Amino acid sequence: MLIEKLKLTIKKLRHEQFGQSSERSALLEQLELKLANVEETAAQARAFADHVAAYPAAMK
Repeated sequence: MLIEKLKLTIKKLRHEQFGQSSERSALLEQLELKLANVEETAAQARAFADHVAAYPAAMK
């Protein structure tokens, strides 16, 4: 949910015509970094969940 919200916000900011371009660029850069961090965290969580799910039930 957060990933999709960040992507939508970035998309909207790219198309809007408000504020100084340097301010808009800085905001876009911050959002893109946040999105990358959230996506990386989500990927790590999925990998961990997959690892735990693959672990034999007898070892849990």
